[in-house]
Amino acid sequence: MKISTRTLIVVGAATVIGAAAFAGVSQAERGWMGKHGGFGGPIRMLEQFDADGDGRLTQAEIDSARTERFAKYDANNDGALSLEEFSGLFQEVSRPMMVRAYQKLDPNGDASVTAEEFERPFANVVERHDRDGDGALSPSDMKRGHRSWKHDRDHDEDDS
Repeated sequence: MKISTRTLIVVGAATVIGAAAFAGVSQAERGWMGKHGGFGGPIRMLEQFDADGDGRLTQAEIDSARTERFAKYDANNDGALSLEEFSGLFQEVSRPMMVRAYQKLDPNGDASVTAEEFERPFANVVERHDRDGDGALSPSDMKRGHRSWKHDRDHDEDDS
């Protein structure tokens, strides 16, 4: 593989990782992934990357943590992440969001999601979003009178 191709792959992988981290922080700041954030969130990022424990996060600390995380998953040390290597990194980064989703499905906190708990967010979804009353969802239903999806994610059992 040519040096320029290898460099392009490394830069591309770093861009993807950076974009995923940025998207997580950005979404966490907007609040739709819960108060603690998803991929990282500002607080989790500070906790993970603040190497000297001073409560402040420098670009050098972020760069160092990113470099270490990349190296951790570059199993064959070729300076690039294959899909299999990236899968491990992605799972590590997205685990907090997965845990939060699980907790949302397990409102009683018994560490078990029952069929009823799993069904709850999907109950009456067509009824709640069918704007034209045809008994089915289509793109036009989402455009007209767009109700907040947050409301639907957080509806109480009485709303179903």
